[in-house]
Amino acid sequence: MIPRKGLLLSSIALVAVIAVSAGTWLAGSSGSNASKQSSSNTSRKLFPRTTATSLVAVVPATTIPPLTSVQMQYDQAFQNSFSANSQQNAQVLALNLPTPAIGGGWVGLPISQTPESWSIAFVSGLLNINFSNQSRVALGSWLEAEEAPEDLPGIPAELQNRTLYVSLLEPGISQQPSPIPSVAEWNSNASNGVVWSVNGLKASVDPQWQKMIDAGWQPRDLRMTTEDVSGFLGVTQNGVTTEHMFSMTLVVGSAHWHNGYGSVLVGNWSES
Repeated sequence: MIPRKGLLLSSIALVAVIAVSAGTWLAGSSGSNASKQSSSNTSRKLFPRTTATSLVAVVPATTIPPLTSVQMQYDQAFQNSFSANSQQNAQVLALNLPTPAIGGGWVGLPISQTPESWSIAFVSGLLNINFSNQSRVALGSWLEAEEAPEDLPGIPAELQNRTLYVSLLEPGISQQPSPIPSVAEWNSNASNGVVWSVNGLKASVDPQWQKMIDAGWQPRDLRMTTEDVSGFLGVTQNGVTTEHMFSMTLVVGSAHWHNGYGSVLVGNWSES
């Protein structure tokens, strides 16, 4: 039985639930696509500042999947989960999201044509933070500029462009831990000159997502996939740097405001 999870939980945790519980009769269907892994010591590369007026929506790369029995079973499982979350949907819709823009210390990302390269670039851009020089408010606009619509079956159209922002800046709604500090923590980090830096980033296809694809299910967005991303987060204060291992899940798809890939949402954040 598919549990009724929240809107943002459905997009990540439900992937695993559906992949496991869809039934053993799916195990032998379709061939396997080999999982790819990329790694990088990505350094920050500056790109031009953009404003809302310079952003133009891009048509996503979509398809109409064939209505096989496998496709219908997975689609129905997603639809059942999303339809049970009217309260959370209302909370997401009530948010006053910022206008998409690049600024406030945040830099634009290069266009990526593979999910692995986009995942590494996005996580690097997200977690390389100089709290004194970068604005948390501007981060919201940056996320909106780098997002990709959530296009899983059953999600209401009016929510599709809100999931990245909610997954990172509204953990009370998403019910998922976020790497982004609260407003109070951000301000404290800024006052204390804290700087974050990431290195050793690796990205590869999430096994549960791959299991659904191997079973014969296909997303409508041709670029949509789920990446497992890991690396090291360095925290520098008063000249002293401590490093922590971290991992996260990043759902990616066709970017809303530029060509190539964008980010749908972040989940399963873990730090040790």
